[in-house]
Amino acid sequence: MRLIVAAGSISKGHVLDVGHGGGDSLLLHLRDERVPRPSVLVGITSLSAHYERSSQRVHECQGYSKDAQGVRVELHLGDAVYRELGGVSGPIERDHPLGPTGRQYDTVLALDCAYHFRTRQIFLEQCFSHLSPGGRIALADICFSDDRPPSTFMRSLLGLLGLMPLPNIITQQEYLRCMVNIGYEDVSLEDVSAHVFPGFMRFLQKRGFGWRVFVTVLNAMLVTKGARFVIITGSKSGLP
Repeated sequence: MRLIVAAGSISKGHVLDVGHGGGDSLLLHLRDERVPRPSVLVGITSLSAHYERSSQRVHECQGYSKDAQGVRVELHLGDAVYRELGGVSGPIERDHPLGPTGRQYDTVLALDCAYHFRTRQIFLEQCFSHLSPGGRIALADICFSDDRPPSTFMRSLLGLLGLMPLPNIITQQEYLRCMVNIGYEDVSLEDVSAHVFPGFMRFLQKRGFGWRVFVTVLNAMLVTKGARFVIITGSKSGLP
């Protein structure tokens, strides 16, 4: 909800929800009274289980909610980054939301996923080209503190373990500069680490010994090394 508010979603707008997981964020757009109801809601996820579960939940929601019935929903299975050749295969990859035939969006959301993309910058560039004038993007993402930038060893280790592609391991200021250089305006970054990492780790620790080990590694490699969970937003100029 914090991300949707930061994105400034508008009533009857066109929304792209990237990496929506099991569909909770999609349902917020379809039925939550606090969220402006879009006219078009497009989602994409790279996991078939998420795609199938989200499709089922959206179908059920539109079966009983009159508000949801008025929204055109298009769900895609595929990589968040459009590629002319290759990428994650899916049943509608040819109609990728950020491809040449993709529509324009008033709002783009990416919740806890962009640090995985190959690469985040390419994704941001593609989103910018598909934003309507005055449109806005909001990402809940991971970067690193300007005071404690990741060392060369840490960058290599994160890349080797597949936690983040090397180009995505950037500081807060580097993230802001990347957005501005692409052309985004009104770029802002809010650090919400204190509201995310502690609760996330407590949740994982309750899931068994293996997860407790993972939390220890995650804390040692990311949180204590300056990783920050942020909400970053930017808009496209409304001028032609």
